[in-house]
Amino acid sequence: MNRRVFSATQWDISGDFHDFSTTYFLADRLTAFDPVKAEGTVLWRRNELAPRIAFDNMEPGLRPFGGSGDFWEEIFNSQSPQYGGWNDSGNYLANLVVQSDGRFYIRLPKWSVLIFRKHLENLAR
Repeated sequence: MNRRVFSATQWDISGDFHDFSTTYFLADRLTAFDPVKAEGTVLWRRNELAPRIAFDNMEPGLRPFGGSGDFWEEIFNSQSPQYGGWNDSGNYLANLVVQSDGRFYIRLPKWSVLIFRKHLENLAR
């Protein structure tokens, strides 16, 4: 019998579930599936913890991340020219505004790592 033994240090992560700065990624829907290979693509939605208030109680709940009209900016692109990539490969100086569906849309260069930062205030560009 071939058994794997799992041993790990125990960490208490319960505090993260009450921290309103924590981001959660939940499976939104299956966008493609090949039953022969048992492979598919899952669309993940970014969510944040938000208070749910009802009469005499308040408890945390999840809501889609970001409000409509929030601005984001690209702060790192591994395929930009300074790292050996090409011009106009990402979203530099693009107006990345969260749409009414709670998402912002980007250009994703091949073989890239992108990092974005949310503006603390809505900046009119």
